[in-house]
Amino acid sequence: PDHALAWESFAPQGWISRSNPVTVSLSVYGRGSRLVAGSFRYRQKSNDVWQGWEKPLAPAIIPGNGLRWQQPLILPGGRSAVQWRGADAAGYTNLSPVFPLNVDRQPPTLTWQLPPANSFGWYTAPLTLTILATDTASGVSAVRLWQDGRPAGIYNAPIRLSADSNSTWTARAEDEAGNWSRPASRIIRLDVAPPEAPALSLRL
Repeated sequence: PDHALAWESFAPQGWISRSNPVTVSLSVYGRGSRLVAGSFRYRQKSNDVWQGWEKPLAPAIIPGNGLRWQQPLILPGGRSAVQWRGADAAGYTNLSPVFPLNVDRQPPTLTWQLPPANSFGWYTAPLTLTILATDTASGVSAVRLWQDGRPAGIYNAPIRLSADSNSTWTARAEDEAGNWSRPASRIIRLDVAPPEAPALSLRL
């Protein structure tokens, strides 16, 4: 018989942000001989070092000669992995692919970069709003803006302000794992129009 194993439906995929333990699930199907749940092992990789093989929790039976595991694991931050090894009733063993487990539980950092205002807190010339967002693990997904509490879109490039205004701008960054930075707000007071001279009337 065909002793190959088909490994399917591994989860979670993508970046992981939830706290420990993280439940890892995997399905396997035998193409020939009957699968034996007790002959399966898994190992976890952390900091590029594989741990020893361990016996998983008892799997659920899937009709059609299949098994499905749900295994809680303690995952450190950063990149790790898990691999499974199984054998069928005839004793033939197979290794699963190496499944990545990428963990990012830290929010991105965000800073405003603005020129200094005058001593009264006003800008008297057009200015550019620049935002710097960084994330050392999964990377920044998007920076969202609000103006006076109303959504103002996604920040993609520096914003040029040239019209008189007095607004509170708020920014938050989201990373690929779904972590959000704290809101960072700046009050921008802009007055570029000079005052009008008062009208004088002369009486002769």
